[in-house]
Amino acid sequence: MSRRAIANRPKSFQLNVNNALTPDPGKEGLLKVKNNPFAFTSSYLTKLLNPKGLDAFYALGGLEGLEKGLHTNRDSGLSADEKNVDSTVTFKDVAPQGTPQYGQHGAPSHRLLTPSDSSS
Repeated sequence: MSRRAIANRPKSFQLNVNNALTPDPGKEGLLKVKNNPFAFTSSYLTKLLNPKGLDAFYALGGLEGLEKGLHTNRDSGLSADEKNVDSTVTFKDVAPQGTPQYGQHGAPSHRLLTPSDSSS
């Protein structure tokens, strides 16, 4: 292998959950929703897509964490008659131990949003 090929070889992949869920500037208040029965808010789920975030996927507990945190079933999904969520799941219930819930900046100091605030 040439020196150039070695220099251009991709570095080994390492997960970084410490920064995976850090909110985008100005979006810190969207990480907390008052009376949220789910382990995540939409801001957490956005971290999976923009940009594609394997770090965020791991920080949210992987497939099992997403399944539990969103009260769903990976085999059957949601049932058509499901209208209410009977229990609450927290971030700590699904994330790997030691994963910072609010990324590297710590907990947001903004007011809690109500579900109606976050839908607008």
